[in-house]
Amino acid sequence: MALRGETSADRANVATLIARTYGTAAAEIIEKTGILRTEDAFGEPYGYVWEEEGHLKAYALCSPVVDGGSVIFMAPLAFDFLDEDFDFSGFLPSVFEAAEKRGVEAIVIAGDAEQNVEAGFKRAADMAVTSNKTIPGGELLVKALADDFKGKVDIKLPEAL
Repeated sequence: MALRGETSADRANVATLIARTYGTAAAEIIEKTGILRTEDAFGEPYGYVWEEEGHLKAYALCSPVVDGGSVIFMAPLAFDFLDEDFDFSGFLPSVFEAAEKRGVEAIVIAGDAEQNVEAGFKRAADMAVTSNKTIPGGELLVKALADDFKGKVDIKLPEAL
């Protein structure tokens, strides 16, 4: 089990994971992922893949959403729901650790606050993190990676989200 940076050779397997994760919405998400990979308003987006025994098991794309890239938006997040052996509890903390090593102070996602509290996410509004747009299907949530992250940040989400 290992987390590593995405390469162009991973793209077909990433698309397969997105299809398994998102079903009928996959084609649109695959297209948006391609657009997000080229977005560089605040720095180049970067993807992480999780491999087990040579097989791609999970994927996360991280897009900088503030000048300097200290805050990122993580989407899409993909893995095979039907793979009973996949260790999601190992994958997500590895992504957080890798992002922190890159100098990321906070990660933003769209989701349900109650479902993401165990992973350390809080409502963006509670941390005074504002955005240029809302994301359908979930509220903005923030996980501070740096102890001194105080919030009070205005993020700019890419149009493709």
